[in-house]
Amino acid sequence: ACSVSATGKVTALLANKTCEITVKNIGDSNYEAVEKDIALTTTLGTQTGISVTASPATLAVGGTSVLSASGGQTSADATFSVDAGSQNVCEMVQGSTNQVTAKTVGTCKVTANLPANDNYASAAKSWDITVTKGSLAGLNVHASKSPLVFGESATLSTDATNSTGALSYQVSGPCRIDNGNELVTQGAGNCLVTATQAADDNYTQAAGTLSVTVEQATQAALQITPVTGMKPGDSVT
Repeated sequence: ACSVSATGKVTALLANKTCEITVKNIGDSNYEAVEKDIALTTTLGTQTGISVTASPATLAVGGTSVLSASGGQTSADATFSVDAGSQNVCEMVQGSTNQVTAKTVGTCKVTANLPANDNYASAAKSWDITVTKGSLAGLNVHASKSPLVFGESATLSTDATNSTGALSYQVSGPCRIDNGNELVTQGAGNCLVTATQAADDNYTQAAGTLSVTVEQATQAALQITPVTGMKPGDSVT
């Protein structure tokens, strides 16, 4: 359970044991030899040299990081958890023991837990992951009708995203935007619609475009009333 060096240094080798040690003084020409028995009780040791890493070390919202731990004096693998104060920022990936995903901007604190064994107590080591704003894919823009005929209008929309940023539309070409999302034709040609979703607390600004063709309208058939009985010098409209 213990070892003793030549200089008298006692090292505990096993935990929860009692080491019986005899201390001797061999005496000299003036003093007789003397010895003393002592008992030392060993306890669980503290694990040291533990380090935790995350790859990548900085996450954008929606991203995933792989956790790893090294060091310590037990051979068992570490288990990982998200600290209670960070559970609004990140969470462990469902079904994974070492992957964390970011939910909101902030600091994600994760902890590696190393189990105990016969000689060392359990240990924990924390690591902070910085979570930054995520990027949305380009917006998918839709028109309730396309192509349009001059004189018609269409309602604009986009696919839903995770961002809460305000949505706005701009257009170039022979069209205008009314009531925020109504595409109104002003002539024949091609209208290029740009949808922009503003940044919010967790996502950067995103945009997308849609090209809408405006076709010529069909004129109503001409109605002509025949005129009879005209004499030289008469005129009609």
